[in-house]
Amino acid sequence: MSLSDLGSSCSTNYRLENDRNNVVYNNSHLVDVFYGSKSSTQKTVSFIISQLANAIKVKVRDASDYSFNYTAVIDWSAFDRMRHEQLLDITFEEFQPQILDLLSQITKKQMQIRLEADDSRCKLIFYEKSRLKSLIFLTVDLSLTNQRELVEEMTNSISQLKGFNKSVNAQLSMTKNQLFETELLLKTAVSKNSVLEKQFYKDLELILQTFLSRIRHTETNISVELSKLTKRHHRLIANLELLKKENAVKSDARNQLLQSVQNLRIDNERSHRSVTELKHEIDILRIGKLKLEDNCKDLRTSLASREADVEVLQKQMGELRRDLQDATMIITQKTKTNDEIGKDLLEANRLLVNFNAQYDTLANEADQIREMLTCKDDAIKMQAAELEKIGQEFANYRSLYNSDEISKLRAELRVAKQRADELEKQNREAIKLNGLLTKKLSNSEYEVRNANVGMSRKF
Repeated sequence: MSLSDLGSSCSTNYRLENDRNNVVYNNSHLVDVFYGSKSSTQKTVSFIISQLANAIKVKVRDASDYSFNYTAVIDWSAFDRMRHEQLLDITFEEFQPQILDLLSQITKKQMQIRLEADDSRCKLIFYEKSRLKSLIFLTVDLSLTNQRELVEEMTNSISQLKGFNKSVNAQLSMTKNQLFETELLLKTAVSKNSVLEKQFYKDLELILQTFLSRIRHTETNISVELSKLTKRHHRLIANLELLKKENAVKSDARNQLLQSVQNLRIDNERSHRSVTELKHEIDILRIGKLKLEDNCKDLRTSLASREADVEVLQKQMGELRRDLQDATMIITQKTKTNDEIGKDLLEANRLLVNFNAQYDTLANEADQIREMLTCKDDAIKMQAAELEKIGQEFANYRSLYNSDEISKLRAELRVAKQRADELEKQNREAIKLNGLLTKKLSNSEYEVRNANVGMSRKF
């Protein structure tokens, strides 16, 4: 190799290294590649954009196919030519960000790209499809990459592969060393494991002996505990039978309680009916009481009239006594003729007969009044007994009904008791009046009899 070749190779290596350092975009895309009008294929193509001093370098290559490698260096003059041919509205400074933006839109599937390649050239086309036609935004003409650059890229890739191979070999040697160390560790571990197995078997025999002795001891304890548990089990069975009997008794008692509750409901309904009937009877008793009060008023008026008649009769008795005294005085003073005395006696006897007849009628009327009063006393006693029964039934009813109805019934019972007390007072007053009348009649009868006896003795 000559010095010129070495210098050129060194200059190209430096230039490639510089290009690598100035790479702006390096990504792969799946692109449709058209070879003239014959065929089209899809390839995964790498797009590399580098920033040079006064230009932009665009490279398109296929890593699996070294013949598919195209490059374009766009400087000011090439960009002016592109702008005039494609009617671009951007400057050279805006070209790099715009092409990067188009490539980013391809990754977002907002823009499409295709390559039209032949043996020496390739055209990079950025376009967008619509329903009518495809709208081309930008086209970049690429040419085949220089052979020297291709060789350099290949040598770089080979050197990279060699470096990768070296690193892999180093990792393999490290893994071999690690495997050798792990084998040594495994051997030591196996030796230790054998020693540990022997110790383990010895310990296991000791454990088995202790375990068997403990098992025998636990078997004896378990047998004792089982005997205790059997006794407890028999006790529990007996207690369960007692509980079953108690449960049966409780169920019977519960059924009886349910039956008693049903009976109480029926009794409650009956008592409610009886209460309604009692209320009706109380109303009837009120009406009867009013009638009794009217009868008592009538009896009082009749008693007052009878007392007036008795007073009149007493006055007549007084007048008769006076007449008898006068007659006796006349008889003592005037003893002239027996005819006049006989006439006076006949008149006195007639008066006595009339008086006796009136007295008999008054006695009969007094007996009738006594009988009426006794009948009314019996009726009042019957009413009092009925009121006591009503009070007892009300006490039973009070335990079944609410406080409001109980308070109402209490008020009605109090009113009924007050009226019964008033009737009893009236009955007692009537009994007292009857006793006084009987005393007065007996005294008047006794006085009349004494007067008749005196008159008969005188005659």
